[in-house]
Amino acid sequence: MKHKRIPIAVGVALVLLCGLVLLPALVSGSGVTDADPLISLSYLNGTFRSQTDTAAAERIEAERKTLETELDEKIAAVKASSQSTADVTTHTRVSIPGGSSYTVPDGAELLFLSGAATASEAGLTDATAGSAVAAGGAMTANHLYLAGGTVTLRAGETSVILIRK
Repeated sequence: MKHKRIPIAVGVALVLLCGLVLLPALVSGSGVTDADPLISLSYLNGTFRSQTDTAAAERIEAERKTLETELDEKIAAVKASSQSTADVTTHTRVSIPGGSSYTVPDGAELLFLSGAATASEAGLTDATAGSAVAAGGAMTANHLYLAGGTVTLRAGETSVILIRK
């Protein structure tokens, strides 16, 4: 019996035809469609999201603890370096009635808040203006003065000062 040989061209054509028919099925994957993508929506909304949320929460908590520790250390350092409240001197508010006087002790600092007053002798330095106050010199509101000696203030009208001795 004689076998008929299929011409090579016909064989190649059959292989190409089978390849063209089967190739889309191989490329698209098994059972993957537009409704069921490669990574499922349920995986993204479930497992992946919960893992990402957990990792982010752990990182945030670790950073919060680090910052809290640093802040506590800085607060402790400031508290240790600052003076105790008993050592801190505070300003005292003094109201000088018009026509009366007030003696500022040597080394005091005062903030003249309001009114009209003059220094009866030299010895005050106006730290705000950077100048000395001469005897009989007027005080300027909202200026800080330093007493280099005992000085008497004479109030022309009610004057208010803050003083730290």
